[in-house]
Amino acid sequence: TLQNPDGGWSWYKGMHSSRYVTTYILELMERVIYLTGNELDYPSRQIMALATEYLNRELLEEYQQMQKREKEGTEVYPSELAIHYLSSLALNRKQLDKNVQKAVEYMVKHLSEQFNNLTPYGKAKACIILKQHGKLDEIVRFLTSLKEYTTYTPQLGRYFDTPQPYYTWRDNR
Repeated sequence: TLQNPDGGWSWYKGMHSSRYVTTYILELMERVIYLTGNELDYPSRQIMALATEYLNRELLEEYQQMQKREKEGTEVYPSELAIHYLSSLALNRKQLDKNVQKAVEYMVKHLSEQFNNLTPYGKAKACIILKQHGKLDEIVRFLTSLKEYTTYTPQLGRYFDTPQPYYTWRDNR
């Protein structure tokens, strides 16, 4: 396994843990549980617990940086990577450590400020977070924006019709 002792996964064996890779793997595992309604076996739960601890530390670090920038008068908002992890937390609905809960609430409060910088995928993830926090008016704004990126035909229904992205799927707008 590429999971390091700190709980994070790396791109390749021997590399430092990657917040991106760890978030992606944990998201996939959470989605399996959410979509199937089945709990994972004990080893998988242990792997997820280690990854969650790693990502909680990363989230708390980002939270502290946001607070520092806010005191300096800079506009603050959570990164899209944080939004992916927050949506995973919203799906698993587990009890959070009080410090992590405080960071989550702070980031949710500043989520709307990130509105124009998010990819469509990030906006969809933001809707999951906003729903869990009861911010229905904000969800409408995010969904309206998402709909602007779609095309509708009677034969295919609604879909994202975007040209080939410049570098990765994240470049699609």
